[in-house]
Amino acid sequence: MSASLLKPLLANEGVTPANVVRFSGLCEAWFMAEPALETFALRAVARELLAQGWDDQQGIPTATVSQFQQSALPELILLVDLIGNSTPDQLSLAVECLVKGLHAFLAGAAGQTP
Repeated sequence: MSASLLKPLLANEGVTPANVVRFSGLCEAWFMAEPALETFALRAVARELLAQGWDDQQGIPTATVSQFQQSALPELILLVDLIGNSTPDQLSLAVECLVKGLHAFLAGAAGQTP
C-alpha cells in the first residue's frame, strides 16, 4: 500500500518542503508495516530531511531543494521502484546508491566536497 502512495508522490512532486511531512508519514507507515533495510533507509531519509528543517516551507532555500532533487531523489525513486520487484543484491545496491546520494546532498548543503 505504501509503495502505491509513495510512487506517485515522488513522480509528480518529488520531495519538497511542501510535501515532506506527507513523504515522511508514508515512509514511516511503510517501515512499520514492512520492516526491512530498504524501508528503513526510506524512513531514515525522511527523518533526516525533517531534522534539517524541511517542514518549514520558508526555511529551505530553493537551491537546497534542487540539490536534493539532483543528488538523492533519483536514487530514492529507484529504490522505491525496486522494492518488491528485485533481487536482494539489487536492493542492496540501490540502498547503497541512496546512501551515497544522500551523503552527496548533505555534504553539498554543508558547503563541503563529498
